[in-house]
Amino acid sequence: MTEAEWRESFEREALPHLAGLYYFALKLSADEGIAQDLVQETCLRAYGAWERFALGTNCRAWLMRILYREFLKHRQRERRWITYQEDYLGEQPATWEAEVGAEVFGKVLDKEVQAALDELPERFRAVVILSDLDELRYAEIAQVLGIPEGTVKSRLARGREHLRNRLIGYARARGLLGSVTQANGSAADAHA
Repeated sequence: MTEAEWRESFEREALPHLAGLYYFALKLSADEGIAQDLVQETCLRAYGAWERFALGTNCRAWLMRILYREFLKHRQRERRWITYQEDYLGEQPATWEAEVGAEVFGKVLDKEVQAALDELPERFRAVVILSDLDELRYAEIAQVLGIPEGTVKSRLARGREHLRNRLIGYARARGLLGSVTQANGSAADAHA
């Protein structure tokens, strides 16, 4: 494949997914600048590894997996920096979890739902986001996160259970309880 064909193939297959990658990165990082950096790094890594991508397979899932790995690297660097600050500078910086707020989902979810999603441990949050907001199938989520499909199902069930318990009062107050109960059964079936 020539350089021009390589570039054309990448642009045709990968670039249409930039908005979805940014949306995923923003939901994970809660920071527009970090999300932009994650997408940029993802594109660079994907372009550099384009010969390993099998044309005709799920490019979106492949790109999201790269982005998720980049996010994990970022979090690891962030944790090292926080430890450095605590050990050497004596500061107690805010944790990432405390920074996640209304800015991330403000245009999509209301504050009560945002708060419940923010409370989810990261491993459950990523699965719930990929399944219920990005509408990926179990196999695609497993590919993105690099975990077995059974683990995806387990984490999704536990994450949804946490959200359901946290939002039951919210649903009752808004008269949504019947539709929430019905949606739980059909949502799980939709991803099989």
